[in-house]
Amino acid sequence: MRAREYLSQYIDIRCEIIRIKVVIEEIRADAEMLSGDIESERVQTSRKYDKMADYVAKMADKTEELSRKELAMYHILVDIEHTIDQIKSTTIRQVLTHRYMITKDGKQLTWEEVASAINRSARDCQRYEQKGVREVEKLLSKN
Repeated sequence: MRAREYLSQYIDIRCEIIRIKVVIEEIRADAEMLSGDIESERVQTSRKYDKMADYVAKMADKTEELSRKELAMYHILVDIEHTIDQIKSTTIRQVLTHRYMITKDGKQLTWEEVASAINRSARDCQRYEQKGVREVEKLLSKN
């Protein structure tokens, strides 16, 4: 994986983690509602009860699967953050952080927004980003 692709996945992963959290909450809410239905229908074993219990179990399995996926994604985010933290230049770290990790309305910041955030020109930020990408390439090739 090239350095820009590696860094660019940060925003996408953060969005996916948010989506997973929403889905998990929806599943849990549905499971609680169904569990209440099961409790209120305490009849001798019926097919409806068995089907609902099976469905609740499947929901629990899906929640667990999504939680594992979310954790794996957090590990990737931490790895990207760690990679950027290894760069010696504070300015390069700032540029990479603002360009690849900070969003505005869920989208990557423009060069002008990055420049404004760190009090540099957009052109300087692009140069620092190019240097940063080369440094990230070196760090990735070591691993």
